Amino acid sequence: MYVFIILSLLIMLWYTFNYHTIGSRSQSGKSATINYVALVVFNVIFVMCVWSFLACVFSNAGNVPAYWGFSSDETPVTKRRYCLSCNVFKPERCHHCSACNRCVLNMDHHCLWINNCVGFWNRKHFILLLTYALMLTSFVAVSMGYDFYKACEWTKD
Repeated sequence: MYVFIILSLLIMLWYTFNYHTIGSRSQSGKSATINYVALVVFNVIFVMCVWSFLACVFSNAGNVPAYWGFSSDETPVTKRRYCLSCNVFKPERCHHCSACNRCVLNMDHHCLWINNCVGFWNRKHFILLLTYALMLTSFVAVSMGYDFYKACEWTKD
């Protein structure tokens, strides 16, 4: 559910910036070069943000390897943790996610916005998603700042 909300917000942001913000600037006769540069920069950051979001949603966070903890060269002093829900031995920093109903390697948290756990295999994509989202919102705020200032400016008669 939250994944569709985020995708619809991203599509709305893309449409608003490309057609309403830059489109209205080009019709008012402002510099075309600045508009094209803004469009290219925005769309590159937007594609990277969507790519990292989809990579977070569809990538595996990291499962416990099959037959982990069964080796013949172990010392009997080594203690292992056992997951009663999954019926597997768990490595260090592995936790059971009740939302996904599985053990996740190096689990950070279960994120509702990507409907997936953030773990060993998708942490990079999650950090990239946060970075690109910050860059995207900063770019939109800076590029629309002048228009917002002009809209709020009092006119002198």
